[in-house]
Amino acid sequence: MKVFIKKQFACYKLFSANFFKNFQGPFYGFVFPPFLAIILLFAGLGGTSIQGKQSIVTTLILLPSITNGFVTLSVAIAEWKESILLKRIEATPITKKDFTISLLIFYSFISMLGSIWMLLITIILCASKAQGLNINILFNHFNIGWFILAIITTSFISISSGVLIGGLVGSNSIAQAISLSIYFPIVFLGGINIPLFVLYKSDALKYINYILPVSYGSYLNVLAWGGNHLPPSISKSFNNLYPGNWLPVLMPFIFGAGILTTSILTFKFEVKN
Repeated sequence: MKVFIKKQFACYKLFSANFFKNFQGPFYGFVFPPFLAIILLFAGLGGTSIQGKQSIVTTLILLPSITNGFVTLSVAIAEWKESILLKRIEATPITKKDFTISLLIFYSFISMLGSIWMLLITIILCASKAQGLNINILFNHFNIGWFILAIITTSFISISSGVLIGGLVGSNSIAQAISLSIYFPIVFLGGINIPLFVLYKSDALKYINYILPVSYGSYLNVLAWGGNHLPPSISKSFNNLYPGNWLPVLMPFIFGAGILTTSILTFKFEVKN
């Protein structure tokens, strides 16, 4: 156990230095999400109701988890593979399993910090009554259990996908191209940048969400902020989407387990020639 913990902390030190050294890590994790939330809020995407407007800022609480996993992590791994860093790790007792587990733990922690930061931004926006937001209404039906599950499931899916992408490709540019080509459709069609109640007005988009793993976390996040108490104009396109709340809890772990297993089996400590 002591050896395992020692190897984990060695990996955490490496990840921490890389994350805060590069511009894209802090930017996409802590600057971009609140900036985007303010833009979408003032663009009026949430409609005229207070609940609709608050859904804009609350859904984006999950954005740091997705960005850190799909984009930041996959590109970081590809950069490490272009250097001699991973080759040195391969020569140590640290296995692919140890490396992957430490990635999951470290980036889950970073994702949690990003979500807490977005939660504080949401509270500030509501307290300042921007665009008519109301902090009293915000926490009327808040459920911390659904909220934590939303962050956990979204982080697990995103980080597993980031490890898979970074482990398969051999260069930074390819990792960036692949991750961004997946990232943008997911955040727009998975209920992150556009609230689920807007997407669910279209039957086609509703069915697309069944195959987008992050949409299940988005659904849980809506439940966390009072999804069962939405206005009739919104709830009719949201409620009864799944046969039960157990499905959006179970499916992300099924998707994530499959992706993570594939990641561990296919990960390569490559060095650019």
